[in-house]
Amino acid sequence: AVQKKFSDILRIHLGERRGPERFRLFFQDESRFGLHSVERRRIAARGVKPKVTQQMTFEYYYLFGAVEPATGDDFLLELPALNTETFQVFIDAFSQQYPSTTNIMIMDRGAFHMARDLVIPGNVTFIFLPPYSPELNPIERYWKHLKDQIAWRAFEDLQQLKDHVARLICETTPERVRSLTQFPFFMVAING
Repeated sequence: AVQKKFSDILRIHLGERRGPERFRLFFQDESRFGLHSVERRRIAARGVKPKVTQQMTFEYYYLFGAVEPATGDDFLLELPALNTETFQVFIDAFSQQYPSTTNIMIMDRGAFHMARDLVIPGNVTFIFLPPYSPELNPIERYWKHLKDQIAWRAFEDLQQLKDHVARLICETTPERVRSLTQFPFFMVAING
């Protein structure tokens, strides 16, 4: 059902657009990274509680991102807050990164994604996912991939965390991004 609806939505949006002939399809989301420890399950012998490093500092920043499952291309921007102003900065930078294509950005229905003050660049079109459906957004798996690699780690300060996450992003190849984000039903709809 999702595949058919998604194919219909794409057909409608592609039919309405005028301008560049080339279209790109991105999935967009934001994620918070901070000094509060990311927890994951640990394997231990029965009856043994594993010792782990925990950090309870409440300093954080946000990564705004868009991934293109078809190519593994990603566009990430580090920003200090999650609001309409920072989202505007993100979509403006995203639009400038891909100026020669019409870029369809699929995202959740966050209030700042639909704010009246938002100025959507001419080469970007938004498609909103159904409410409360993060499992339909492939970029969620990209965020999990990054957070799995910082789980149970303690960082001296926010800059050390930012540097570490930036290294992880640089080491993530387009092939890895594709393997994380290519949901079969979206790929069928995109190619259809």
